[in-house]
Amino acid sequence: FFEAPRGSQRYAAELVLFLESDVDAYAAEFEEDFKTHDRGRTAMAISGGNSWFWDAHCEWLLGNGDTARVRAVVYAFGRHTLRARCAVPPDAALGPREAARGEADWTRTVRFGLRIGRERGMLEVSLSHRRVIERKPLVLCSKPWYNVGGLERRYPGAVEEWLRYHHEVAGVQEFWLYDIDGSLAPFLQASALAQAVRYFGRWPDAFPVLREMTDRGWPETTEALAFDHCLYHNLGAADWIAYLHGLDAYYYRSRGDVRNVRMDLAASLASLRDRYPRDPPLCAVSIRRCDFGGDLDPRQGRAAGGPASSFRLRAENCSLHGAFERDDPVLAGDGSALYALGHRAVCRPDSRTDVLGLEQWRANHYIDSWKGRCGPRCRMRDDGLLRLLA
Repeated sequence: FFEAPRGSQRYAAELVLFLESDVDAYAAEFEEDFKTHDRGRTAMAISGGNSWFWDAHCEWLLGNGDTARVRAVVYAFGRHTLRARCAVPPDAALGPREAARGEADWTRTVRFGLRIGRERGMLEVSLSHRRVIERKPLVLCSKPWYNVGGLERRYPGAVEEWLRYHHEVAGVQEFWLYDIDGSLAPFLQASALAQAVRYFGRWPDAFPVLREMTDRGWPETTEALAFDHCLYHNLGAADWIAYLHGLDAYYYRSRGDVRNVRMDLAASLASLRDRYPRDPPLCAVSIRRCDFGGDLDPRQGRAAGGPASSFRLRAENCSLHGAFERDDPVLAGDGSALYALGHRAVCRPDSRTDVLGLEQWRANHYIDSWKGRCGPRCRMRDDGLLRLLA
């Protein structure tokens, strides 16, 4: 990506790396993290004298056969995911003349080296210059789903309804959707919004340890890497990157603005950010969760469409959890967000977070879609979202 510090011009490159390990050790670590993730670990490790990373560097292969070696800065994403950043030497950067000509074949090769204790690793990556693209107001990322066909059998048309609603009502311009078993593919092929979807089927197949963890019954292990993948592909290409976990969750604005004009989620987020000064930046916004469920009216039966058409009773106080505990965060696309841990955003120290009130936007979570979980908590009738599905 391109930087312009203090009036000068330079390039830097960032890599997101996944460190594979012994599957049994990984399973034990993940189980421990799974139990404690709501505590919100936010520590950030930077390479240096007091860090457990050392001798991290990038070697750039120049066109004349020489190499240029620069030091890398490394951030830790929990235990297994790293983000490495290194400057691009002037001889390896895309020069003003090449940029002006819009050269599409500009590529550079970099070798990233990392030593942790006595272990050494070297990874060679080819980088292509990102051409100027239209910046998207809002991109939505899913976790890797599975058994989408099972949900469609219960709620025919659920995938198409979910896509259409978030595109037309919430203002999502592009969807990045993942699955672990290929079950989403048939429903995207038939979708009228297929052109707005980036689909990554059978996501864990490229990572042997994640594939085995998934086969052992831990599909949750694939989430963090999918979220990192979506976030870092869209930095600088989107204003906001939203994590919405499932087809049983819908963004919903219960009130219009004072001019009685519908404001989509992207516009609401932009308005919120405009209320802050540029320093420090707004890193992430929590959109509060609201649980829906309850018994269906036996005379009515299950409605056609997704879960939102079938469950109209919500919990009185929406949720038993506080902000960023069980909410789905929305991260800024300017690089101030490092990653998401569970339902929490992990931000640079010089940034801030905020919360949208339930009367502004919320995430309706239809938790009884698969089995009854809400029970007597869901007793308040709330069918406002249904009008928007028509």
